[in-house]
Amino acid sequence: MSKPTVETGVGSYTLKWDEGVRIDVSRVREHTSDGRVTGEVEVRFGKNGNANLLHRAQFNFSSTRTRSELAKELSGRAAKISWKDVLEQACYYVVDLVRQGEPVVELWGDEAAKPPRFLIDPLVIEGYPNIFFGDPGSFKSALATVSIAIVTLPWQMNPLGLTVQKSPTISLYLDWETDRQTVNWTLSRLFRGHSIPAFPVNYRRCATPLAQDIDAIKGMVSDIGARLVVIDSLSMAAGGVDLNTSGPATSFYTALRQLDVTSLILAHNSKDREAKARSIIGHQTFTAQARNIWEVRKVQETGEDEIDLALFHRKAPPFSRMASPIGAHVTFTPETMFLKAQPATTVREFVADMGLKVQITDALTDGAMTTKELADALNANQGSVKTILNRLKSSNAVYHLPDNRWGLAQRE
Repeated sequence: MSKPTVETGVGSYTLKWDEGVRIDVSRVREHTSDGRVTGEVEVRFGKNGNANLLHRAQFNFSSTRTRSELAKELSGRAAKISWKDVLEQACYYVVDLVRQGEPVVELWGDEAAKPPRFLIDPLVIEGYPNIFFGDPGSFKSALATVSIAIVTLPWQMNPLGLTVQKSPTISLYLDWETDRQTVNWTLSRLFRGHSIPAFPVNYRRCATPLAQDIDAIKGMVSDIGARLVVIDSLSMAAGGVDLNTSGPATSFYTALRQLDVTSLILAHNSKDREAKARSIIGHQTFTAQARNIWEVRKVQETGEDEIDLALFHRKAPPFSRMASPIGAHVTFTPETMFLKAQPATTVREFVADMGLKVQITDALTDGAMTTKELADALNANQGSVKTILNRLKSSNAVYHLPDNRWGLAQRE
């Protein structure tokens, strides 16, 4: 037998021999209890793209007896092939690849080095864990659906005015919180509200924590070619009895890393929702291991079929600056959902969550004020207010009146 070529995927391998043999290996795992390597194999035989399926089953790559039994079975179907040699080679390569993990590579920091890219700039950074977190019912799941639409079409003229890559990205929605009817309903309302072409969303209802279900999910990611995985939501996917310990977070991110894709994780706010500095529920590891984090805030009057949204950047990627808040207004009916971008400063409830510079600028829209008046109105330190006012003056954003009041400069 010739030496096979080996192609690697997400938790999968494809081995091909010149003689027309092809073995697809998926759902591979090494058992920590005894070191066994197991997986699912599909054995095909035939040339010129006409390879017929001969066998599909679970397989123990570490067992000599299993190899011998399968070789005997396959010899009865295609006697011309030395199946014993084929399976010996397959087991050697698969076990070796699983146990050696990622190879060591040399990094030279040369001109070929490129910065990471955003799938959706600045919401979703490619290849890393991204998190949207907020109170229950804060529109996170709907935003995830909008994000899927933006990357799938790709939706260049999207209602939030965000930059997206030119080529489409396949996604997989993993749902621990709701059900297919709810997600499908949200998707249909988005289609009708914006009159965008319909497209399929790969969806899976989940009940088992990610770490325990990772082999099956790796197979799905590989099968559909997903490059973005939405996880709704973190608490259930982590599956820990006590999310305030590091164990559930470590298990979750260890499993997530095996997928080797971009992830958009939806998470709830910490229990103390009234705290000034809000955070993701659970242990700090959930925050530490994410590379891009946005807090989602919503304002909605009772009985109104519209809401105001603001997304606040709480953690930026190591190579990027903190982004400005993103605002949106959403109107909806049972059949439609329509979004349009608006400045987050449009809604006074959101201004209090912004930096002092934004708060000062917003306060001056109502008229000129002294430094003390601004500090009292914003419940801020007078010295900090004065420092920011002087910075704004140097950039011609405000002006200082003879009576010591500060005014907002008119923009052309």
